[in-house]
Amino acid sequence: MKFSIVVPVYNVKKYLRECLDTLVEQIREIDNDAEIIVVDDGSTDGSSAICDKYEKNNLGIVKVIHKKNGGLLSARRTGFAAAKGEYIINCDSDDKLLPGALKNVVQGLLITNTDVLFYNAEQLLENGTSKIWFENIFSTDEVSMVTKEEVWKNYFNGYATVSMCCKAFRLKCLALEDDYSHFNHINMGEDSLQSIEVYNKAKTFAYLNIPIYGYRMSSGMTAKFDHNFYAQFKVVLNEVLKNKDNINLADFDKRFSKKLFDIVGRSITQGRVSRKLGLTGEKDYFNKISSDELVCRFKLYYPAVRYELQRSHRIVCDFLINGRYGMLYLLLMIMNTIKKG
Repeated sequence: MKFSIVVPVYNVKKYLRECLDTLVEQIREIDNDAEIIVVDDGSTDGSSAICDKYEKNNLGIVKVIHKKNGGLLSARRTGFAAAKGEYIINCDSDDKLLPGALKNVVQGLLITNTDVLFYNAEQLLENGTSKIWFENIFSTDEVSMVTKEEVWKNYFNGYATVSMCCKAFRLKCLALEDDYSHFNHINMGEDSLQSIEVYNKAKTFAYLNIPIYGYRMSSGMTAKFDHNFYAQFKVVLNEVLKNKDNINLADFDKRFSKKLFDIVGRSITQGRVSRKLGLTGEKDYFNKISSDELVCRFKLYYPAVRYELQRSHRIVCDFLINGRYGMLYLLLMIMNTIKKG
């Protein structure tokens, strides 16, 4: 079997049928040479019944696993453990594969015979249209081989190679014997975490410069502010540091700093629509991040990576590093007003 497509499900009734329909249809196009492993992570909105119906109507293609709610990481690991395909493809249940995606991935793998195949993504819009999310990641060629060094450099620079949903990889690139249960509390950064595992074990990499994945931008991150965002992502950042020797980049510290301050910026800007702690509470939150040992340790690299950050993150980090918490709070209130307006 060529592919195991892992689909974690949690309360996505609105989009689940569209996701599974596109997968089943495309598997028919490649002579049923794939399975869909649907992991129901304790859904309570009727998604579980939908999953069971698809399994009943597509015997031999759809396999459903029901489990107690444990989060996205736990659901994916459950799916990986049950996989029988040569390659893993991830598809979140509110997203979908674009038309012809599996056939294009098959062709890309025939050409490259690679361990990891990266591909492009489009953003699915509410009006039913889509727009390019990213393309030309490594090359403008339709198919190209990529070095591990190029992969690691891109890992620190953006989301295209971090996303578990924007690459197909051999099942053997997963360390299924490793216990990930101590990471199950993490709701942020699980793609960054598992990509380390895949890249450490993979020998060859290739890039298919074709849109394969359709990503639906969620409003959850901006609508619900999580003050544990940085603390949770720090767990992942520490795992990245543990793999410094394996990553083996001459400018590792600088590239790590770029990723660190991206996370710092996100940990503050993603909550701008719900500042409920007041000035004193927010100042304490800002100070907690600013005085964090990772931020203090890599702050000396900030001037070198400052202009590599997106503008909003750069402004936030400038205020944070210089201890201008009152100004930062005011800025976030202004951003909040503009967004609501």
